Amino acid sequence: AERTRKRLAKNLRTFGAHGVERRVPLRAFASLQQLVAWAKRAPRNCRVLGIEIGERAVSCAAPGVFGTPAAPTCFLPGNEGQGLLESQIALCDGLVYVPQYASVTASLNVNAATACVLSWFAAAVGYAEVTREGAKYVVKDGLHALWKPK
Repeated sequence: AERTRKRLAKNLRTFGAHGVERRVPLRAFASLQQLVAWAKRAPRNCRVLGIEIGERAVSCAAPGVFGTPAAPTCFLPGNEGQGLLESQIALCDGLVYVPQYASVTASLNVNAATACVLSWFAAAVGYAEVTREGAKYVVKDGLHALWKPK
């Protein structure tokens, strides 16, 4: 475990993350299958929703798409070029997509799509919006106060 932690720390690229890697617990897995099994096991009992445009995908804006009440959920975004592979989709309990209202592009950037889905999820489960001061959100994290831009 210690060796894995050191390897993860060495290989993790966090350019532009502003130290977030020090505030978020990280865990390494040998395969995606192991990660999904860990997430679905008690006490986490997470369901896994893939972020993908597909036949069985449901709009993240659809009422009740995240459950009522919402269950603990992990999200699996697809690859930028080809989306989720069939083997990855097979690990998911469901698929969600971001609805588009203009036909000017075939899909969203995976980062933008994930941000949209997470925002819809947060609103659906009733997360409180973070307080704003001016043009910034108020961060209540001791480590954040220590971060100084170079």
